[in-house]
Amino acid sequence: MNVEVVASGPRQVLRLTSYAAEHSLYAPQLQMTQDSSTSRIARSATQQAAATSSSSNRSAPDERFEVVGVSEKTNFVFRLALEGGIGVSLINKYSSEILFATLADVELKYTDSTSNQTFKLEVKWVQIDNQIYGAVYPIVLYPTTLGGVVAGAASPPAVQAVVVRAKDKSYGVEYFKYASVLAQELSVELDEDFLYALLDFVKFDVPGWTDRGAGGEETGSTMLDSDIPEIKALDEGQQLYFEFLHIQPFKLNMSFMRTQRLDVGGDPTTARYPAVASAAAAAASGSGGAAAAGRNLASLGLPGASAVSEQTGEGVASTPGLVAYAMNVLTMAIGNINEAPVFLNALIMQNVRVSLPILTDRMYKHYSQEVFNQVYKVVGSANLLGNPVGLFNNISSGVSDFFYEPYQGFVMSDRPQDFGFGLARGTASLFKKTVFGMTDSFSKFTDSMSKGLSAATMDPQYQTERSMNRVRNKPKHAVYGVARGAESLARSVGSGLAGVVMRPLEGAEQEGVGGFFKGVGKGLVGVVTKPVIGMFDLASNVTEGIRNTTTVFERDLDRQRLPRHIGRDGIITVYSGREALGQAWMRELNKGAYAFDNYLAHLELPGSDMVVLLTFQRLAMFRRAKPDEAGMAVGAAGSSAETGNATGAIGVSAANASKAHVEWEQEIKSLHSIQLEATGISLKLPATSEGYVPPGPFIPISDAQSRRWFYDQIREAVKALIDHRKELG
Repeated sequence: MNVEVVASGPRQVLRLTSYAAEHSLYAPQLQMTQDSSTSRIARSATQQAAATSSSSNRSAPDERFEVVGVSEKTNFVFRLALEGGIGVSLINKYSSEILFATLADVELKYTDSTSNQTFKLEVKWVQIDNQIYGAVYPIVLYPTTLGGVVAGAASPPAVQAVVVRAKDKSYGVEYFKYASVLAQELSVELDEDFLYALLDFVKFDVPGWTDRGAGGEETGSTMLDSDIPEIKALDEGQQLYFEFLHIQPFKLNMSFMRTQRLDVGGDPTTARYPAVASAAAAAASGSGGAAAAGRNLASLGLPGASAVSEQTGEGVASTPGLVAYAMNVLTMAIGNINEAPVFLNALIMQNVRVSLPILTDRMYKHYSQEVFNQVYKVVGSANLLGNPVGLFNNISSGVSDFFYEPYQGFVMSDRPQDFGFGLARGTASLFKKTVFGMTDSFSKFTDSMSKGLSAATMDPQYQTERSMNRVRNKPKHAVYGVARGAESLARSVGSGLAGVVMRPLEGAEQEGVGGFFKGVGKGLVGVVTKPVIGMFDLASNVTEGIRNTTTVFERDLDRQRLPRHIGRDGIITVYSGREALGQAWMRELNKGAYAFDNYLAHLELPGSDMVVLLTFQRLAMFRRAKPDEAGMAVGAAGSSAETGNATGAIGVSAANASKAHVEWEQEIKSLHSIQLEATGISLKLPATSEGYVPPGPFIPISDAQSRRWFYDQIREAVKALIDHRKELG
């Protein structure tokens, strides 16, 4: 008799049938015992009766069953290797690139054999870049430890998945002999702007989902109100059987930073910098007021058209109510965490039959419990507390190296001097990691305090300038930290004193007598808080510079590529590295003064370090910074190979132009004419009221083809300005 247990939906069925050797997976196994005389054991996989004895010395047979052996033969192998990897660019409805995800060295292998199908996926490198302008964290996700792999050694894959599926469907289930997922330690670094941009991206406007009344107002009824979904049992659906399911343990280092976001609607990738957008628009349109600048910005189709000026934006604190103001100040101070270690234990399931909903539910419960058990580490990594978890990890790692390195040199080598070398390496590691941990802890505390106080100033322009300075001028070493800190202190004190005079005047201009007294209050708040903020920024920059000195020689991790440039028409074309570089230069020149211009073209003048930049609003010529000066600006996105902390904020180091010197700039609207000459392009300015024609800038371009191309680009910018003026009437 053949006894089988098979699945029939969520039920298990015991099936009893007559034994048929030609259809069964089992065959009788004949085992014989014998005395000292010579004999042979006869075995047959299809034999159903005991073999007859040929010798009187043999005993009776002992019949048992065994699995019929099937010779495994490979039928087909498919291998897909993408050495260049896969890149995914996420672009929102405002034609702004949000992120760029990279999967490098991807290998997919499929093997089909007689009884099994094997799927194997390996990804050597995973990285997600934050492409939003002014991002606090330029890299959202990356493997923490793979950057420190020794050169020449084979690095493990960042992500690996293996699934072995049996072809046999006689059991009524999808039979998986083996399934495993492995991910290396990952760092996840998020800021508030990036999360807002993602939330805005996933919003879908589906026609017909909202009913409207006769007047166009929403009635509140939706298509989802008509039917109540029927509850289904979790065990329904296709049954899965796993001999061995193993999701390997993995570790996440979580960081989050609150930003001084101005909740003004529109494109979330530009809403954080309304003051910059308004200033750029005012320069482009010639309008005096910030509100008019915003209107002209919208009419030109520039980013940030929905951004409002300081008149209406007070950051999140502009929300009416003292409670909202206090909550904003509080969360700006405590709502930041740095490298919170979240360790998730493995999920192992053996010989289990489940449906897909049940499997998903078990995984959800397992990992939700694991995350809940790690909450204390997240709280302990708060910047306001000085990141005590990070401090402990750094010092404990240094102490471990202090003992391990000499031991390694003594045990692994016969030379006595290797013990001394190991002792030196261990001592250096202990000193470096102790200094790094202590300064990092103090820097995080002072930075959190200054961020909370900056939200209390009720001065969005000051908040914007401070945020951008912090982003652009992260100190690479101690000397630069002292310089940046002193500059920040002087700027804060100056802004506080100026606010006592300017804020009442601005308030009176906007709201009359009531606005004047509001301005007096804001000025008094600023003159008290801003110098304190400057002191905290000074301490934060100095300690951060000392911290970064310990990792100054370590390899940095950059964005995979610069943010994509999308033209003013909003048409998405093939990615151009040249256009992305020009856009990055435009955003960084003159401390971001041209950040919200519309990039059109640029030309690097041969034989010199001069570059001519053309936007729809202006022409500018600047001298590129030397490589050592560009490195000082810390505009490059950086990640320490040892600490795994992405510290940069602007992008690829070659694109950093914050230290470039602008030779001259000329607004397109102020040009009288342009003239193509034999050695370059001459810009003609209009005559003054006295009849004097001032000499305009000259662009030396020796190559005829480049000269003609750039001349055509300038004509396009002039034509766009003329068309815009015609639209305005």
